[in-house]
Amino acid sequence: MRHLIWIMITTGILSIGCSSTESTATIPQPTSTAVFSAQISPDQVSDIAKQGFRSVINNRPDFEEGDSQPTSAAIGAAAQAAGLQYLHYPVVSGNITPAEVEAFARHYNTLPKPVLMFCRSGGRANSLYQMAQARNLLK
Repeated sequence: MRHLIWIMITTGILSIGCSSTESTATIPQPTSTAVFSAQISPDQVSDIAKQGFRSVINNRPDFEEGDSQPTSAAIGAAAQAAGLQYLHYPVVSGNITPAEVEAFARHYNTLPKPVLMFCRSGGRANSLYQMAQARNLLK
């Protein structure tokens, strides 16, 4: 059984929750401009849109866990069908560069909010956001 973690930033307060599931993340309601999640599936994207998210950022490289991981193309197609903006911006955990942080911030600042950001566990997406925020790159 896989344990999935979600992290949410709300007016400067970090909230962390955990749920157990076999294959899909539990997505929290958007209460801020950025919410962080574990891996999502294409089947979840319409519900993500119904919850009020306007954009999705995928920080996970395709095939990081092999063929069982949903591809960026599949999630992107589901996002487009649900009327969401979608950005695939993969970064390697523990090796995020300053240039990647700056490029991420430029993309993030153009997207409609709230944004659901995800990776394998939510931690890498949160780290990328926090690095950009610490450098005052986010609007």
